Order: sequence, then structure tokens, then C-alpha cells
Amino acid sequence: MDEPEGLIRARLIRIAQTLDLPPDYFFTAAATQGDIAAAVGDMAEANECLRLWWRIRTPQGRRRALEALRALAASEDV
Repeated sequence: MDEPEGLIRARLIRIAQTLDLPPDYFFTAAATQGDIAAAVGDMAEANECLRLWWRIRTPQGRRRALEALRALAASEDV
């Protein structure tokens, strides 16, 4: 395992402990996909969503953002 992957793995283990989850919670999906980097990429996008959320200052803006996300999620439900 190279150093960046080891650091990512260590961070995910700390996050799992903080959330009171088994560390395998993060690695099972990545292992079945065969690519931890894909899971880390998803987490980076989720982090971006959180950063953008905090930039929305008004309750109306946040409500509109949630409505848009809910509509998108509903349209992807099969």
C-alpha cells in the first residue's frame, strides 16, 4: 500500500470511530468496486456539497437547494 492510500485508510478509520461505525463500513463498498480512490472521490464531492451549503446564507436559499436535491434524488429513484 502506498503512502497516500495508507493516509486515506487511516483517516477513514478515524471517521468510522468518530461515527461509531465499523471501519469496514467504508472499505466494503470500495473493495467490491475494486477502487478505494472512487470512494474517496465520492467523499470529496460530498465535502464540496457541504462547503457550498455553508455558503448559502438565507433559509430561503437553503430551502431551494434542498428542494432541488430532493427532486433530483427522486428522479433517479428507479
